[in-house]
Amino acid sequence: MNNDVMRTVFYPRKLAVIGVSESRDNMGKNIVQNLLDHHFQGEVFPVGPKGGNISGLKIYPSVMDIADEIDFAAIITPAVTVPELVGQCGKKGARAIYIATGGFREFKRENVDLEAEILSQAGKYGVRLIGPNCIGVINSEIGLCLPFQPLPQLKIGPISILSQSGGVANSYLMHLFEENIGINKWVSMGNKLDLEETDFLSYLIEDPWTQVICVHSEGLNKGRKLLELAQSSSKPIILHKVNRFETTVQVADSHTAAIANDNRIIDAICLQGGIIRAKTIQNAVNYAKVFLLPKLTGNRLAVITRSGGHGVIAADFCAEYGFEMPPYEDDYLKKVQEFFRAKVIKTANPLDLGDLWNFESYRYILENALRQEQFDGMLFVFTDNLRLSHNILVDTATFLSELIKRYSKPIAFVLQGWKERVDRLKESVSFPVFSEIDEAAEALAISRDFCLKKGCNL
Repeated sequence: MNNDVMRTVFYPRKLAVIGVSESRDNMGKNIVQNLLDHHFQGEVFPVGPKGGNISGLKIYPSVMDIADEIDFAAIITPAVTVPELVGQCGKKGARAIYIATGGFREFKRENVDLEAEILSQAGKYGVRLIGPNCIGVINSEIGLCLPFQPLPQLKIGPISILSQSGGVANSYLMHLFEENIGINKWVSMGNKLDLEETDFLSYLIEDPWTQVICVHSEGLNKGRKLLELAQSSSKPIILHKVNRFETTVQVADSHTAAIANDNRIIDAICLQGGIIRAKTIQNAVNYAKVFLLPKLTGNRLAVITRSGGHGVIAADFCAEYGFEMPPYEDDYLKKVQEFFRAKVIKTANPLDLGDLWNFESYRYILENALRQEQFDGMLFVFTDNLRLSHNILVDTATFLSELIKRYSKPIAFVLQGWKERVDRLKESVSFPVFSEIDEAAEALAISRDFCLKKGCNL
């Protein structure tokens, strides 16, 4: 895949949006507005047969009326108009086109011929295509925001998303926003008439701004290429492959004309390539979050909780995922005992801090646990059942962030309590926060296994 094309997709300078009108419910107008609201760093040329103006920009009746050449175009017009428009964009110099329009082979088989016309026009001019039947591209670095529904302000983050489904792509976007993580690059691929997963992966694997890649797919067309790319990648690739059963084939076919894959083959590709497979969006987000921490280079965890019951739960999941819980140093445990009031809790690993209400002492306890050489990382479960001050929770997360930088070890931080307060903390800090103990333990296991497969000098 020519990286010049990918650079055009993610860093266009002159962008035409075709299918724009002044009508209140026009979706092309929404695309233009997203670009303006997110301060797109290139030039925008709205195009629509009725002309007019939108937010101070002239609407050109035809793409051929634009004086400048363009390098990228977004088309959101009826399916029958798309082949001719692709040809016009090619004549104006476009290297890539995103086709939002639906109603192709996913709608009825007769429209395969229409897709063939689109490919023919694109081939004449060397134009590459995203879609059709998709909702666009985002690059939060430069304010490139092409979905046709209004979006909140983008937060620049280290995770990039590839999704066959536009709706699923939006769900990933909202999950990452709620976690205060944000995104870097984001693509909805739709029917994948031309560009598909491996084309974008080739670029994102080398992209210095992308740290983790999440891929949602209903059907993979180039399994061998995917395996080769995954084997070459030092970055985590998280695959959310759906359409896994014979009973779901017809549903996916009518959605994005996806081809089902043998689930055993997909599993084999993931195993050989070190790809992390997720069953749900939440799984994928949790796995992505753990890679924002230092990688877990070993199997030994310090476990600290605010209640004995949560400690037992944590120990269960540590055992389930194959972790060891070595004992703490004796001198450390003696010091911890001094902080306790009633001194009726036995200190061990997991360490139960249920008798401790002086939260300043947590700094000593957390840091001096993490620094011990017998531990490769930490699982820290903090229960907020008494509606503690939000500032205490923010300070705790901030201190954990400082610790991982100081010791280069991961801390999976689980906050359990009132949901609205957990959500508020996630939105307030950039440090990864988990809602459930099992999710945190599984995510640490994902980090450990990836490190074992790929090596830890990444």
